[in-house]
Amino acid sequence: MLEAMYANIEGAMRQGMVQGLGGRPLTLSQEEIFNSVPRKFTDLMREEVGWQKIKPDIVLVYSETFEQEEIDGLIAFYRSPVGKAFVAKTPIVMQKSMALTQTRMQSLLPRMQATMEKAVADIKAAR
Repeated sequence: MLEAMYANIEGAMRQGMVQGLGGRPLTLSQEEIFNSVPRKFTDLMREEVGWQKIKPDIVLVYSETFEQEEIDGLIAFYRSPVGKAFVAKTPIVMQKSMALTQTRMQSLLPRMQATMEKAVADIKAAR
């Protein structure tokens, strides 16, 4: 699941960099930088929020939140065929959910912009 998240972040970073560069052609040295930055970023994320680093914190959160019987039930669930399917399909659900949210936000952004512009105009007019 984390690998899918890293891949999504890396892809989003690449897309943002392409947009930031305005589609202009890159020299060989620029292309090398372009290709190395997203990987460096995800490597840094793996280092800082990788399982070995966050495991103690996650264990603490779960132990503070759930009773041992509930944790045992969760372990049994995740070891079951349904639990394994849930884990395998969650990245797909997350990706589709994010795409739906982005689509809705695309249509919402112009309305938010108009609302902000009206508010600024109203504030200026109220002097």
